[in-house]
Amino acid sequence: MRKKKYISQRTRATHTYSFYRQRRNDPNWRADYLAARVCRQRHILISLIIILVLILIGVIGYRNRVVTLLNGSETTSQVTTVKNASGEDSIKDFTKQSVSNEQTKTIDNVQKTVTISDYQRYSAYSGEYGSETQTCSLDFATGELMTTGPQKQQVFYFDKVMLHPDKSLVINMHGNYHYNAYDGKGERYRLVHLSVLFAPRDQKITQNW
Repeated sequence: MRKKKYISQRTRATHTYSFYRQRRNDPNWRADYLAARVCRQRHILISLIIILVLILIGVIGYRNRVVTLLNGSETTSQVTTVKNASGEDSIKDFTKQSVSNEQTKTIDNVQKTVTISDYQRYSAYSGEYGSETQTCSLDFATGELMTTGPQKQQVFYFDKVMLHPDKSLVINMHGNYHYNAYDGKGERYRLVHLSVLFAPRDQKITQNW
């Protein structure tokens, strides 16, 4: 390996650090020795910083790779909180219901967004869902969502059902929203698009599906 050389301010020639070090007590070479030592220390410091940065990048990359592999191998249960007829919270555990083997295989092996054309495969997810202000009835067999609340009952129809790589299920739907503006012109309606998201348990959804 070629040794680094430093220029002499006195002779304008270049010499190795060992050359200056051997003459460190010589008044004629003392200034050159000190200048070479400073340059050498700066070069060593920069090299150490570069090495540490490369090591840090490697550690972060390895850690992210391990986390990705672990997340890919984890099996999570998909659940949603619903309101039953008595108004109490209950849990629908998607993986523990009587879902067909073919459907379960699709959920476990999905690697990209899949459009579901056969809604009835997800009939186990049908049921009553709700909040403090309204309830809704979701029916995968007919591809409909019916809401009941302070306003008139509304019906929405499935347009597209998608299963995403993070195992979330998104339902896009549309319906005519009926309302009364209380302006004396009676009931009105407008076209409304609605999306419903079924999220896996304890999994943060980071994609804006």
